[in-house]
Amino acid sequence: MLWITRALWFCLPASVGWALDDATKHWDRAPSITFAVMAYAAWLIGLVALLLPSAKAFTALRIVGALPIVAVVVSAFATSSIAIAIAAIHATFTTVFTLSAPVADASAQAEAYGSEIRRPLRTPPLLCAMTAVSAALIVGGLTLGPLLIASEHEIAGAFAVVMGLPIAALLMRSVHSLSRRFYVFVPAGLVISESMLLPDPVLLDSHHIHGFAPFDGDAQPDPHTTLDTRGGALVGCIAIHLTEPGVFAVRDGRKSLSMREAIVVMFTPLRPRDFLAMAAPPAAKH
Repeated sequence: MLWITRALWFCLPASVGWALDDATKHWDRAPSITFAVMAYAAWLIGLVALLLPSAKAFTALRIVGALPIVAVVVSAFATSSIAIAIAAIHATFTTVFTLSAPVADASAQAEAYGSEIRRPLRTPPLLCAMTAVSAALIVGGLTLGPLLIASEHEIAGAFAVVMGLPIAALLMRSVHSLSRRFYVFVPAGLVISESMLLPDPVLLDSHHIHGFAPFDGDAQPDPHTTLDTRGGALVGCIAIHLTEPGVFAVRDGRKSLSMREAIVVMFTPLRPRDFLAMAAPPAAKH
């Protein structure tokens, strides 16, 4: 899957690039060149992120991954040539593959140490929507200023650069925080890193884990005995049952923490079936 995604992304200039060139051929020279440079820069960022997977690389893919589709939609307003139809199909497959679970898995695993197995957590719907908005604002903050300056709107362009760069930098940090949401199989047990709720990764010792089981999304967990780290995710929840209650530090607002006792920990791996297969005892795998 990863190599297919790399091939799809590598070929984007031949389809989406063709459509963009057709749509911008009537632009003035300066903004046309500026736009082309930024488009190729986004393509190069995505290509490097796919060739060298990591948590930061997947953050970059979250930002530029949907740009092929955006480029096709924008081009469709300016031209209706056959290039648009070809680019639309290519862009859709590329975006879906780029933001797919296998690419997310490879990016997370690249950060693992030794024999660790590291996988991402499922992103809740609300965070997905916020990420899409953040990505749009980041791209806009980085590109609007240079395009305005190239179009001879120097004052507006300078203002857009001064305002856009810090906003983009702040939002990039926010998007990257999603890459700190993962679980890791380590020799001692299971580590859950949910930076939105837990201030530090939590190690669940294998000797204190009674078992794992899928959790019915329609059921309501007992708040007095359960640590719920789903963050609004609706499907794919796994309940970790402990042999005895543990005490966990939980974020209570931006700066304060509270201690919570729980004998059940709920979390949402991106691919729950794969998690259960990896967590199964050796005898159960045969």
